[in-house]
Amino acid sequence: MANISKLSLHKNCEYSLMVIRSMLTWKQEAMIEKILSIALFVLFFEGCSNIPNKTLSCKKKNWAQIGKTSGLNGQISTWPPKSIKSCFSGNLQEKAWKKEYDLGYKSGLSTFCTSRNGLKAGLRGMRYRNNCPSKKERSFLKEYKKGLKVFHYKRAINKIQKRILILKKAMKKSGLPRKVQQKKFSKMENLYLQKREISQFLKDFLTAKNIKSVKL
Repeated sequence: MANISKLSLHKNCEYSLMVIRSMLTWKQEAMIEKILSIALFVLFFEGCSNIPNKTLSCKKKNWAQIGKTSGLNGQISTWPPKSIKSCFSGNLQEKAWKKEYDLGYKSGLSTFCTSRNGLKAGLRGMRYRNNCPSKKERSFLKEYKKGLKVFHYKRAINKIQKRILILKKAMKKSGLPRKVQQKKFSKMENLYLQKREISQFLKDFLTAKNIKSVKL
């Protein structure tokens, strides 16, 4: 495709040059030829310099940092990383890059697998991928399960609140039969009771587990 474009450009330049020659003196013609030659050289040079140097790009990547970032996010170690698989098509340096990546990943995962981060991960509803080192997994999981329980409580409360808002909106519509309004009002009362009950469970749980980072 690139060769066809260059050939077309070359033909167009030749035709333009013939037209210009018929209108200029030999001095002007020589000057124009010189200018065109320089312009074509610049275009060719720029085209070559824009060709992506994949090998150089891959060499410049900080493989240790890429691995560390995956570990810090609690992700599974994946080699090669999906987003940059193009670096690994028969590259002789892959083993060295993988070694750097693995060291970074191990460091990041060690930082991630703490009791504090376990609680944070649970509160976000994050899925634990059973990848913490055995020495750290127990303390991580203890706090992770607490956070995950809080996450489920809060999600249940949010779902109930959405249902309440839908019922409120429906009840504002004019012309609803009295029986329909009473039925919707009764449903809304039950939802408020459920919400209050779950909120109390959550409050008691936070107090019992001494979790102070969660706002109700």
